[in-house]
Amino acid sequence: MQDKCLKSFVQYCNSQNKKFKTVLDVGAWCGTWSKTIQPYCKRVIAFEPDKTNFECLQKNMGPFNHVTCNKLAIGDKLCNVSLTQESATQNTRVGKESSNIQDVQMFNIDYWNYDDVDMIKIDVEGYEGTWSKAIQPYCKRVIAFEPNKTTFECLQKNLNPFNHVTCNRLAIGDKLCNVSLVQESQTQNTRIEKESNDIQDVQMFNIDYWNYDDVDMIKIDAEGYEMRVLEGAKKTLTINDENQSYVKFLMLEFNNTKKYGSSNLEIEKYVLRTLGFKILIKIWPDIVFYRPS
Repeated sequence: MQDKCLKSFVQYCNSQNKKFKTVLDVGAWCGTWSKTIQPYCKRVIAFEPDKTNFECLQKNMGPFNHVTCNKLAIGDKLCNVSLTQESATQNTRVGKESSNIQDVQMFNIDYWNYDDVDMIKIDVEGYEGTWSKAIQPYCKRVIAFEPNKTTFECLQKNLNPFNHVTCNRLAIGDKLCNVSLVQESQTQNTRIEKESNDIQDVQMFNIDYWNYDDVDMIKIDAEGYEMRVLEGAKKTLTINDENQSYVKFLMLEFNNTKKYGSSNLEIEKYVLRTLGFKILIKIWPDIVFYRPS
């Protein structure tokens, strides 16, 4: 939902030819919002208290001299605060005031006496890490794939404490080849551009390549490439000769599917009719499917 809101706001900025002087990003996470909004700003000041997220934020904001990153919490007073992690979502939030100088410093926005702030974005829940981090407590193992170099480095940092989570810097599609990546100008999201003969580009595999026989759930967020990923997982997703399929749940984010010659409706019909799943949860743009017993 936040991504959808951000896209809509960017469309508004473009339609109104908006330009901002100073924008504050409170709870910047790894910089998705700051990176997207910075072309419209004279300066962006981002605040992120979590150490791992802050390192990712710095990496992502490195190319932009007008973006300043601060490892600080923002609240109503000046003090130190401890951070705590939500057990279910792994999101990081402010725990309580602390006298420990090793904890995070908290400031209030008025401390700096800003006189040129056009907009303040606040996400103080501090969405942290990835879907893999949130789901891993319930799994024997998680195998994560991410083709973008910077995002992969963040993925590794966030999942490093979990020995049962494996990170792979690979693209996933319908065949084995190399592919080039391209970044969307508005959202800064990375997607597959085209097949490539350049060995410096990213390797792409299909899920069936590994002959998994113990996969309970597949989550796909491939920036419009979802149908290609599903086509490359036919064997894994199809009920076998013994009338069994290990994959019980399938989660898809529907996004930019037209770029690759498919549509959201086509993908949904394929999952429901061809693969035999049913809808469990549908909150745009995500759908969680399940296979009836």
